[in-house]
Amino acid sequence: MSTSRPIKVGLLKESELEEAGRIVRLAFGTFLGLPDPLDFMRDRNLMTPRWRSTHVKVIAAREGGRLIGSNVVTRWGSFGFFGPVTVLPEYWDRGVAQRLLESTMTIFDRWCVRHTGLFTFPQSAKHVGLYQKFGYWPRYLTAIMTRTLKADSALQANPANAPALLSAFTKSQCQEGKVEHGVKKRRSGGSVLRSPDPARLTVQRCPEFYKLLWQRGQPVFYAFDLLWLDGEDLPAKPLIERKRMLKRLLPAPPSSPILYAQHVERTGIEFYRLACDRDLESVVAKLKRRRIRPGLVQDSGTRAIRRTKPA
Repeated sequence: MSTSRPIKVGLLKESELEEAGRIVRLAFGTFLGLPDPLDFMRDRNLMTPRWRSTHVKVIAAREGGRLIGSNVVTRWGSFGFFGPVTVLPEYWDRGVAQRLLESTMTIFDRWCVRHTGLFTFPQSAKHVGLYQKFGYWPRYLTAIMTRTLKADSALQANPANAPALLSAFTKSQCQEGKVEHGVKKRRSGGSVLRSPDPARLTVQRCPEFYKLLWQRGQPVFYAFDLLWLDGEDLPAKPLIERKRMLKRLLPAPPSSPILYAQHVERTGIEFYRLACDRDLESVVAKLKRRRIRPGLVQDSGTRAIRRTKPA
């Protein structure tokens, strides 16, 4: 396809998300040789969640205003990675991916990340050669395998023992103590935290985290706040008071897999310096008198302090 129009790179627009997702499926499906390339991950929303993330930049390549490719650039603290890099098949071998990577390196430099990486197809000399131009060399070979799942006769015979999502339970079920953050009711109507995390339940509708984790070890969970106890909603109470109640509620270790999340007061600067010395990603600070106000997605008294520059 010949054209003299220049290729421009900028941030992906919200109005381009659907087309960007289509290009991802088309590019991967074409490379993998699918009969219908657009069948690749057709049931996934590959771009919108990434585009909405605060630690992600999605860059786009356009020709004459038409979207022809994109790349997702992600930062996890001092580590950055990118991908998927996808280009419309009709624009392959025209330097579009290289233009996207040039902008990607600029973003990494602006973020001051210490280490960056990617995943690619090791059997493709074209992919490996492209990334080598930007200093990326093969390091680890990750085996990707498939397994055909078979129906579990025990679960079919007893559906009550089937996996379930905590978010599928009604508010009244949670308040009755049947399940809340996968913690069995400890007092009359009492539990610890609310969460939409998945849990496998017994016939008594109690979680079995040991089975959930494929018996790879005894799980340990840190509880950092208490929102409901004995029929009382606690968000209106100060955070420090809720934590005192939580500490009294939890059994002392090692008798319980639920541990109390400690906190520090008055020595925040020293604590932050210690986190930097140990190369930790972030420190979370909250006002100890902060109350959770209804209707807010996140408590406005919470601040995440991230260390992204070398010491």
